[in-house]
Order: sequence, then structure tokens, then C-alpha cells
Amino acid sequence: MTDSQYNSVNDTRRQLLSQWLKQISVSYDSLFALTTDAGSRRYFRLHSGTSSVLAVDANPEFEDTRAFLDIAKRISASGIRVPVIYHYNLEKGFLVIEDLGDTHVQLHCSRDAASTPGLYTTAMQDLLTLQQQTLTHDLPRFNSSFIRLELSIFEDWYLQKHLARTLTATQKQTLEQLYALIIENSNEQPQVFMHRDYHCRNLMVVENQQLAVIDFQGAMHGPATYDPGSLLKDAYVTTDRPLHDALCETHRQSLQPLVTTDQYRRWYDITALQRHLKILGIFCRLNYRDNKPHYMSHLSSVSHHIHQTLQAYTDLHGFHRLFTQLSPVNLQA
Repeated sequence: MTDSQYNSVNDTRRQLLSQWLKQISVSYDSLFALTTDAGSRRYFRLHSGTSSVLAVDANPEFEDTRAFLDIAKRISASGIRVPVIYHYNLEKGFLVIEDLGDTHVQLHCSRDAASTPGLYTTAMQDLLTLQQQTLTHDLPRFNSSFIRLELSIFEDWYLQKHLARTLTATQKQTLEQLYALIIENSNEQPQVFMHRDYHCRNLMVVENQQLAVIDFQGAMHGPATYDPGSLLKDAYVTTDRPLHDALCETHRQSLQPLVTTDQYRRWYDITALQRHLKILGIFCRLNYRDNKPHYMSHLSSVSHHIHQTLQAYTDLHGFHRLFTQLSPVNLQA
């Protein structure tokens, strides 16, 4: 995240946030808006002398602050670091939280490539802790209806909006067969705590190259390979193959009961496939609906992951032919 002076006089939410900060006696010398993420939340860095905190605007019309507080408590109890929450107002959707700085894993590794194996190993070890130690009672389930809801984002925003494709009855049937396979694959796996967006930009590098987790409010209970796929088949960076395979093996060894490498890799690849289909839709939605076009530059890398997976398994080759027909440029990256 980077700073930019925020001067809009017509921003009602910002004005309400400033009023709330005064009411709770949070003083600051300056307020800077940080570049927004893919969600609707906004972050403001409050400087006071040499220290700073973040004020969060999580409009309750779109964001669930209660879920953020709940998941933060669960993750912290597992021993993984999250931002400290100093103040919050559920009704207004405002928070004041710890400022963890601007250096996420992607940025740190771009500056110091030699640190990549160590940081990704730490990220995987922290993920094992999250999956083994974080309580999942009352968390939403990553079930068939939710998977289909996410895949509808792919259809609505990538196929229909971005590619302007109207599917034939046969193509719809083929997609339905793929969706059924994805759901079956998800249900076969051990079900664990899912961060659901565990990737290089949501892992902040803090003291001694340790990591802190952010953007966790969408956590669910679901398939064990979802977060490893999010981390290692990232939309933003390409993980070196030996490191990728070693960390997959680390995760496989953590599962009980232990499954074969082939079984694990199929779980992992097809679970990541579902995520990548959703991401294609989300990036297009961010562009066309939310005026955030910079995500479109990552469509080709996501499409490449899809292309690789569909070619890797014989029973997916029919789906690969369909995707080649629908999106020959993006999927042949």
C-alpha cells in the first residue's frame, strides 16, 4: 500500500470517520488514504509524531466488521499474527488497527529475491498452524452452493461481460459437468480453516522477516488444498517450481490421513482451478463495475494456470477444448 493525500470534501464516509476518531479521542497530525484493495474497504494511515495506526472504513452496507473481529480473534489464538484492533464501531463500520507497514511478501521478494524461499517456507508453516490450530466452529461452509455461487461470477463477468459469449446448450452442459467434478473434488478432501485469500499481497513482512496475516474476514471451513493453491498458484507471482513442489509436499505430509502424491496433486490442482475461474470473473468485475482496471493485466497469468490444469488430466481435456473455443487468446498464454 502506498500513501496519497486524501482531500475529497464530498466524501461523507470520510467525514463520518473523522468525527468518530474525535469521539474516541484518537488524535493524529495527518491522514493519508492508502490505495484500495480488491474489496470495498478503505484504509487511512493516521500519523501522530513518529508513530502511526490505520483507520478502516468498512461500510456496513458491504462489509461485515463482526466477521473481521471474529476471525482476527480466532487466528490470533492459533498463534499467528494479525493486526491489533484498538477500536471499532460495528454500527458505523469503523476500526482503528495496528499499522503493519507497506511491505507484503510480493514486494519484499521483488526487492530481495534471495529471501523468497525463506518467506514462502514461513508462509506455508504459518498456514499449517492456521489449518491445525484455528477453531472453525460456526464458520460458513465452503459447500456446493457456495462453490456454484463463485463460479457464477466467472460466467457472468468473464464469459458474458468480458468475452461477450452466449453459451450454447451443449457448452452449458459441459460447464455443469466441470462444476460437478470441482464440487466432488472439494468434498473429498479434509475440511479445515480456510483463509480463502492467502497469497503474497495478504502476508505482511514484519520484524525478523516474520509474517502477519491480513484480509481474512472471508474465512470459511473448506478443502485443505485451497489456501496452498492460493499461495503457490498466485495470480500475481510465479513460484519457482522446485520451491512450489517442496512446499506442496510439506503440506501433503501434514494431512491426516496421508494420501498419495498423485491424489494430493489432483485435489490441489482442481481446487486451484475453481479459484482461478472465480478470479477471472472477479478481476473483470473489478474492471467493469468498480473502475479498477489494473487487475486486468493479470488475466493472462490466471488463464495460464487454468490452461495447464485442464491439459494435465485426461478427464479434463474436453473442458480444455471448450475453454480454448471460448477464450483462445487468454488461455493459450
